[in-house]
Amino acid sequence: MTEYNKVYEARKGLYYDENHYTTIIKNDAHGIYPNGKTLFRFIKNAIPKENRQKYKDAIRQPAKSKTKNRGQAVGPCHLSKFPIEAVELCNSKGEVYTDGKDRYSVYYKKENGDMVKRCQSNICRSGVAGYFDAVAGFPCRMVGWSKNNLTKTETLGELAVDIQNNHEKFEKESFDYHKKEADKSPEFLFNNSIYSTMTLNYDFRTACHKDYGDLEGGLSTLTIFEDELNNYEGSYLGLPEYKIAFDLRDGDTLIFNAHEFHANTEMKVLTDKLPIDDLNKNNFGGRMSVVCYLRNRLSICNQELIYAIPTFERYDKLLSHTLSFLSKHKIKSESIYIFIRNGDSDYDKYKSLEKKGFKVISCDAIGAGMKHNFITDYFEEGRFVIELDDDIKELINEQKKPIDNFKKDMRKMVEIMKKENINYGGIYQCDNDLFMRGIKSQYTRDLRYMLGVLRIRRICKDIKVITNYAEDFEFCLRHFVRDGKILKNNHIGPRTSLYADGGNKASGRNIETEKKDKEIVNNLFPTLSKLYQRKNGIWDLKLRQYKQPIKSKK
Repeated sequence: MTEYNKVYEARKGLYYDENHYTTIIKNDAHGIYPNGKTLFRFIKNAIPKENRQKYKDAIRQPAKSKTKNRGQAVGPCHLSKFPIEAVELCNSKGEVYTDGKDRYSVYYKKENGDMVKRCQSNICRSGVAGYFDAVAGFPCRMVGWSKNNLTKTETLGELAVDIQNNHEKFEKESFDYHKKEADKSPEFLFNNSIYSTMTLNYDFRTACHKDYGDLEGGLSTLTIFEDELNNYEGSYLGLPEYKIAFDLRDGDTLIFNAHEFHANTEMKVLTDKLPIDDLNKNNFGGRMSVVCYLRNRLSICNQELIYAIPTFERYDKLLSHTLSFLSKHKIKSESIYIFIRNGDSDYDKYKSLEKKGFKVISCDAIGAGMKHNFITDYFEEGRFVIELDDDIKELINEQKKPIDNFKKDMRKMVEIMKKENINYGGIYQCDNDLFMRGIKSQYTRDLRYMLGVLRIRRICKDIKVITNYAEDFEFCLRHFVRDGKILKNNHIGPRTSLYADGGNKASGRNIETEKKDKEIVNNLFPTLSKLYQRKNGIWDLKLRQYKQPIKSKK
């Protein structure tokens, strides 16, 4: 056991050669921090020799696949490491970079001037197996490669158990912590192990980076397999801030803190036994690395539904309407989050609800849109949240009867959203049973307006609104444009106290402010919305997919 201290300040995106390191570790070793916690554990021949070949056969194809989303791990973007069709690297507006700054995710232009629609990093050989938590609008899920290669995924499950056995034997405290967290999401694990995910790399020299997305406070594992034994030298995994590196060879495992900066040294290929890699025009070395870990946010995949209620100066109405409705449907107060504004005249009354188990959160956000943006920031990415106005009297079905199981209805919608990768949902905009019965499909996924009185959101940090009094239109449109679908339950509608005192009305909502915000939305989405004025003077929007921008009469 050896204690290590930081002796150098590493920089992300840089490559560190072998001469940077003062110590190269090649055999069993245990490194600790000054506080006694494990920094790394090197285990020589951790994987039984008789199992290695079947693991190599399962790993090879996904590890050799090309990817363009590894960010800092592949170093600063360089045109030579992009597709052949790329002629210039640029930002999302098509502006070519000329300042020489390092960037790790960019767009590029083709020779004909067209620009790709998604940003990317340098190309490398890397793949993912197993499961992912909710990220970038995608639900908790088995990754695509594993879905299409179930037999090989089962083999990787055996590898996970072999790695786990060493984790438990040599790092029991870390193992117990992982086990406690893994048990919260058993359906997202390799073979009932403590790991959910494997990143599989082939001859991938990583630049200096830290891992993100794996279990906070946990240790990750790195296992090496050689496609051709003793076919290369170097490619050490180094911790540049500690100036130590590890010469991991076939069947070796390193258990370490991947939240420290780490990077690979250069590789020297010794023979031409393996084919040419078209990425660098050299022979493959055959180094297959397996990073096996537990995703940090899998525990949210099976969490209970939570309910968020933004409210302003309507304490009594909140109690008599929405909270009464939720209580009738046996929604526990511990699952209800009430978002209030600092300075609200009912502030103390709202805060008194904490004694009954409600979670009362105060903020300085003014207006419905900004309050919903605050809610977006408050909850973790990927969390499903049922947002309700504070004045819901009842929810009515297409037979003009109150719904009898609110929680069941919400769960069904969430399950559809998870299955179909939909991030925004809602209900019919009023309690008109005749209109609802006229819509044959209970659930639709095309562009339709959903009143913000009740919405189901999978929290997506990249979606924020800029309006306060047209934010329900804006949310519908932003999600539809990004995802291509939103979910509407056409057979449930609300009974509310719309336009009652307090709430948005007290925050400046009137005909003119609504018109201004709806004009903003109309200008943002001219081919998907039409601005018009109702007979009562209120300005409104119609949502549909128009072929050309609509010139509204203003």
